[in-house]
Amino acid sequence: MTKKFRLCADDFGLSPLVNEGIIALVKQGRLNATSAMTTEPFCAKGSEDLLSAIASSQSDCELGLHFTLTEYSPLGELPKLAPDGLLPSVKWLLLKSHLRLLDVAEIEAELTHQWDRFCEIFGRQPGYIDGHQHIHLLPQVRDVVLNFATEQLDGGWVRNCHLPMSEVMKLGHDRFRASVISILARSNAYGLDAHGLLANERFFGVNDFNRETAFGTLMDDWLTQAARFDGTSLIMCHPAMAGNQDMAIHDPIHQRRQDEFNYLKSDNFAETLGLLGLALQ
Repeated sequence: MTKKFRLCADDFGLSPLVNEGIIALVKQGRLNATSAMTTEPFCAKGSEDLLSAIASSQSDCELGLHFTLTEYSPLGELPKLAPDGLLPSVKWLLLKSHLRLLDVAEIEAELTHQWDRFCEIFGRQPGYIDGHQHIHLLPQVRDVVLNFATEQLDGGWVRNCHLPMSEVMKLGHDRFRASVISILARSNAYGLDAHGLLANERFFGVNDFNRETAFGTLMDDWLTQAARFDGTSLIMCHPAMAGNQDMAIHDPIHQRRQDEFNYLKSDNFAETLGLLGLALQ
């Protein structure tokens, strides 16, 4: 019996090369979800091609909002969170959120801006919400997202990044990083249940983007774990087409993105899915 799972490409809209890579994989039927960064100008510029690719895809591909509160420019004015027009680092946001020093009203306003921009660009509401650098797991931000999703997501879902420690320890790579994210995600998982929101049950794809480890090796590990689980699994990825990246675009993992794209379009990926009895949901 074939087991279904979600393979979600993050960061659509970050750059033309990210857009091209995701669109190519959607056309090939190698992705069934992609999360859009509506803060970035290339999101709107690539939207028509993405929608066309989804319409002709071999598998349904969901579109979600990649809520962004770090590294890039917000859509609205945030005098406390982004006084100079640039969102803070994830380390800064992590500290301030745990000290509960964030301005919740600013977060609510920015989420609304990014949601509305998504609807404007794609002509539909997001099917789900997740967070750039997992910011939707953080205190204060988490509550804003859960409350917003409860009101706005009609039949949609929110990314759950929790993986039980017993299963984290079975991973072949990056167990420490996966443990940290899983700990951060625990309260969010409880919140999803409390709000009655839909979510994936297992989450894979955490890695340090080190090119010394072949991406195919990581994917084989995550796919094997997903194949053993009876519930719904989501694997995140970050592909991009190979090419010279515009130096004005902040994308520190661009080289690794090319490795991901090359593997996901390969026959090896398709063969692994067949051997494990997996198919895109």
